[in-house]
Amino acid sequence: MTTKKKLFIEQFFQQAMISLVSAIMVFLANTALAYDCNCSEDCSQLKGGFYIGASAGYEALRIHEVYDLVFPNNLATFQHTGDHFGHGGAASLFLGYGTYLSCFYLGGEVIGTRSWTKDRSFVDQVGFPSRIILDDKRKIERSYGICFLPGYKILDNLLVYGRVGYSRGQIKYVHEIGASILPDEPILIKTKFKDNKSGVIFGLGAEFALCRDLSLRIDYIHSHYGTIHPADNTKVRLSTDQLLIGLVYHFGCLGF
Repeated sequence: MTTKKKLFIEQFFQQAMISLVSAIMVFLANTALAYDCNCSEDCSQLKGGFYIGASAGYEALRIHEVYDLVFPNNLATFQHTGDHFGHGGAASLFLGYGTYLSCFYLGGEVIGTRSWTKDRSFVDQVGFPSRIILDDKRKIERSYGICFLPGYKILDNLLVYGRVGYSRGQIKYVHEIGASILPDEPILIKTKFKDNKSGVIFGLGAEFALCRDLSLRIDYIHSHYGTIHPADNTKVRLSTDQLLIGLVYHFGCLGF
């Protein structure tokens, strides 16, 4: 698949995620307006206090790579700049505290995420008299973060909020490369890279009260981890986009 096609697919997924988030937020707003709580008036109101929750959903992994390789004895050279994308799933656990100042909301949250998203790129380049094979695999297996959540309560049972914070992700990268003079087959040399990389988080979300202590949440979360150097003369920039839906339990006795 060409880089242009991959970019088109990635842009399509990003636009689809934004459209889906917007559609769900409109749905939550309409549901909140029509919501009827039979137990008591208090049941359908969002409250501050401590909470715990879990969420799961879709994750996209984006990698921007720059190679500038020169093999021993000038056997071959390889320059490449490109974008690669992986798609999969992610699940998160989170614990936080929030409070309301009239309709304004201020919250803080710690979050841990397990990811099942991987990406692989394979290059087999023949340029007489040499041949180059490049095989890369990458993934961000798990991450944790601390976030600040400012928001606004549109209705008693509907909150919209932003998210900004710090993330620490475990990055795994397997780099295999080899070169040879034709017609010999290249001998691949494998390099394994594993490191914890700091990044930034930002996103948008909405929360809808289902009953007194339970609410439904949807989040769009972008995490950017900057640049790593998994091998000589190789630069890789990684980021993820997540669309997660989850449930939140509020410890009502501590809320106010």
